[in-house]
Amino acid sequence: EKRRLTERFLPALLGTWRKMRDSSRPSRIILVRHGESVGNKDRAAYCSTPDNKIPLTRLGMLQGEAAGEEIRKLVQDGTVRFFHSPYTRTVQTLSCILKSFEDRQVEICAEPRMREQDFG
Repeated sequence: EKRRLTERFLPALLGTWRKMRDSSRPSRIILVRHGESVGNKDRAAYCSTPDNKIPLTRLGMLQGEAAGEEIRKLVQDGTVRFFHSPYTRTVQTLSCILKSFEDRQVEICAEPRMREQDFG
């Protein structure tokens, strides 16, 4: 009896589970690197400023704004969720990107695992 019920209902349950799983996945993932940073322009900046505190240059801010405009064109009115690292330059880049999304609600998630790897 148990086997017969399993054979009868398991395919339907698996089908429902797969539909739910697939509907919660994003239809698009867009990766953006931070804009130009002070450290990109002058490597000596790393001697006086911790890596995670290196800010963007003015050009980096403009690059972030341009990225926001392009992302907005791509996603149009779709749901948007931004993940970012805690580094200053990525938070600043996100802030510039968000200027293109001021008229709508977006989700923002800080993700500390999204950062450069420190191997010594």
